[in-house]
Amino acid sequence: MIAACPHCEARYRLDESRVGPEGARLRCARCRSLFRLPSHAFSPASQEVSGPSLVEGEAGESPSRANPLEVFVVDAQPQRARETTLRLESLGISVVLESDGVEALLRLQQTKCSLVVVASDVSRISGWDLCEIIKSSAHLEPMGVVLLADRSTRPEPSGVKRLNVEPDLLIDSPASWSGLNSVLDRYGIPHSDRGNDTPITHSSVEPKTLIETALAQPDPRSWEKSEPLVSGLDAERGKAERLSRIVVSDMLLYHPDRFDRVSDEKELLAIFESELLEGTALLEKRVKAAVLCERDFLREELLRAALQRSQG
Repeated sequence: MIAACPHCEARYRLDESRVGPEGARLRCARCRSLFRLPSHAFSPASQEVSGPSLVEGEAGESPSRANPLEVFVVDAQPQRARETTLRLESLGISVVLESDGVEALLRLQQTKCSLVVVASDVSRISGWDLCEIIKSSAHLEPMGVVLLADRSTRPEPSGVKRLNVEPDLLIDSPASWSGLNSVLDRYGIPHSDRGNDTPITHSSVEPKTLIETALAQPDPRSWEKSEPLVSGLDAERGKAERLSRIVVSDMLLYHPDRFDRVSDEKELLAIFESELLEGTALLEKRVKAAVLCERDFLREELLRAALQRSQG
């Protein structure tokens, strides 16, 4: 059987004996990204492969790349999100909107996207952290990042070395949008020649990608708003919680069927034992031991995610 990486389209010949009843979890040798091959992807009768992680024949194309998104907007402030969406759509660019950092990361892992416009103050994973994840991931690295933030809101190291990556464009004032066209050109995103410094006029028609909600009054410096920076152990606790959410989001992404098979906490912890060990090693590397001794961040997040999934 032939398996294809859904991210870089590298193709591999795979022995069907490696695909068990739960499928197979594969790592691409080219781009180093992980992808899951479901057990039903191989049909002994037809000797063909199918599914989102596979290619059906030489001329086939991975479904994740068939209709690539062009720009993904991550912003929890409705007014600012509306202005960003209108600005991009006025350039002829299709937009998908998300308001939560963790949900955005999950969708970015599953969907081909050329550019991400993210606000620094989105919930659960901040815009700065999302930028660092995208720029340091072999899977997500080809994506461009436009960050809506004031540079002073950048988190301090707090004893843990950060990668200190930079977004492709930092929007810290309305005039900063003048650099958008060069970023669009860099990532091959077709757009009209309309100047980005042209004032945005609000249409009476709601953009289809926006969630209907009550809009706050416009704030000319809304891009600078962010929650106060915390320091010391509070910052470490926040880091532990963010990393735990990322680890558990991978479990939800690659092994959703496992959540449906367990009936209690003991079974849940047992079925994800190896993933919990890997996640614990990551937290021990990135978070101070004094904070990790306070509580089991990974276990709490896994139980929370399982409960939320069971409640629909």
